[in-house]
Amino acid sequence: MKVYPLEKISVHGAIYHKKCFKCMECHSILRMDSYSYNQGLLYCTPHFKRLFITKGNYDTAFGLEQHKEKWNASVA
Repeated sequence: MKVYPLEKISVHGAIYHKKCFKCMECHSILRMDSYSYNQGLLYCTPHFKRLFITKGNYDTAFGLEQHKEKWNASVA
């Protein structure tokens, strides 16, 4: 999809159309001064905080495998 210069938002090496710059949880359109970015995904500040506080770490809260689990893997 073509994004015109006046309608584009460029963050973390990715280009978004203004209307596609949305929170992964609530799908609200984000602003440059109130978004959070984690593992390539965008969140509004309230949802980012809620997900982090609920689980207490970035990996579990955002559906990723915890790093400590990778360390505990036994080598056969």
